[in-house]
Amino acid sequence: MISDEIREQRKKLKGQGLKAHLDYFWEYYKIQFLLVVLGLAVLIYMVNFFMSKKERVFGVTVLNVEANEEEGARTWSNDLSQDIVKLLDVNTSKERVDCDFSRYQAPGTSFNQADMATQTAILSGISSGDIDVVIMDRYNFDRYVDGGTIQDLRDVLSKKELEKYQDQIYYIDGDTLTKSDASKDDMTSEGVSEEEARKTEALDGFVKPDPTTMKDPIPAGLLVNDMPYISKQGYYKKTVAVLGITTKTKRPNDVKKFIKMLEN
Repeated sequence: MISDEIREQRKKLKGQGLKAHLDYFWEYYKIQFLLVVLGLAVLIYMVNFFMSKKERVFGVTVLNVEANEEEGARTWSNDLSQDIVKLLDVNTSKERVDCDFSRYQAPGTSFNQADMATQTAILSGISSGDIDVVIMDRYNFDRYVDGGTIQDLRDVLSKKELEKYQDQIYYIDGDTLTKSDASKDDMTSEGVSEEEARKTEALDGFVKPDPTTMKDPIPAGLLVNDMPYISKQGYYKKTVAVLGITTKTKRPNDVKKFIKMLEN
């Protein structure tokens, strides 16, 4: 029997040194020992994970930012995150701010797997409420509005605030929206090449859409190119950029503070 064998081995170990005892332990108990170590490692990891997990308190995604080299995007992301932390008095030991400058989605129908991955990530972040604000090139902004992921500014801003931003409001005609499904992989318009799309969103020669010519004018976003914070950083120098408030944000007051920060 195994117990008899163990008993005999223990007798032989009497008077033996530490190495003999360790060799015996490893031969007969290594599996149990390794399982205990593995269990402790998993327990420590889980405790550390839940203890160190920080609550996301604000999320911003900046799409198609210009000069989007990896290092530049990282620097911009860190700088904006730190400014939002100060703005919202974030407790960084328990809370975090997410600013994503790494996303790129080609305008027009040049829609590849990388664009699909970007769109899926943004839609997922908006749907879960992790993204409160988006800043996008004009073409893609129109597509996300059409996909139902950007809300009417009137649902968040007061009449007084809308009057304040009157010159910066970007209107979309609700009568022309196709009400496309935001869950679709491709929300781009048919028959529009990337070159054509870039022309429509070029800052040079841009004329702001006139709400008086629309059947159903919707204040969908804010033009941010001339906002001091954006212009100083140089996020968009050649492309019309629009800020939108996502439909799932749970932090409308913080969104308002963020917009005010961009004015300084």
